[in-house]
Amino acid sequence: MTSTAWSIDVPLTPPRPGCRHIFTGVAETKEAALAAARRAHEIALLHTAAGQDIPCGSSRRDWSARGLHVDWDLDWSQAKTTPIVL
Repeated sequence: MTSTAWSIDVPLTPPRPGCRHIFTGVAETKEAALAAARRAHEIALLHTAAGQDIPCGSSRRDWSARGLHVDWDLDWSQAKTTPIVL
């Protein structure tokens, strides 16, 4: 199966105008992309809680949570998954 670049646009709960977190990365399916974004978010929160820097991907294929606001509550049920056309 071919990998695709994806954008996962996750709004906040409660909603705040103009505030959302967007994850990008490569995955084979829409479902795999959403799972990868959630994993990147969880890893970022764990590192932040431990007082460590949020890990950044080492390649264009890696998912990470750069610029994460730890006080934001992401509404994953409303996440929009979109393929990125390069």
